[in-house]
Amino acid sequence: LISVNFALIFVMALSDSSSRIWLGYVTAEVVHRCITLCAEECLACTNRVTCPLLHYHNELNLKDKIQRYLGRVVIDLEQLFDQFILQFGWFALNRQHYIQLADIFLSVSTPEAIMYGKYITHQNERAIYGQLDVLTPSAPAYASDEIP
Repeated sequence: LISVNFALIFVMALSDSSSRIWLGYVTAEVVHRCITLCAEECLACTNRVTCPLLHYHNELNLKDKIQRYLGRVVIDLEQLFDQFILQFGWFALNRQHYIQLADIFLSVSTPEAIMYGKYITHQNERAIYGQLDVLTPSAPAYASDEIP
């Protein structure tokens, strides 16, 4: 059973946008590690086999990879938090609170929670993956043959 303290910490965190993005950031790292572990254990990769049909990691979908490797994922939350604050510029965040939140999150997460928890959304995925939108001037609304 989940303790009342955990439930309160988690509910409070989900109401805070920086906490939600932090959990999305942690989720992205978990998924990346699961994919990496799967590829590292692929004999075809280690033997430099060219044909994708012979690669074990190509047989598994993302959900399968998370289910197989989630229990083996190890993340240095201190280092990940440092990367997070550098990427987002949120230097005033309470380090221990966010690391504790991620530690609790990882200790209770299931493959289904990682896959379907909506910690990574269409609204935050570009920021989480470091692809910040660059504002560019919009193109003129006329065709090139209309230029005076």
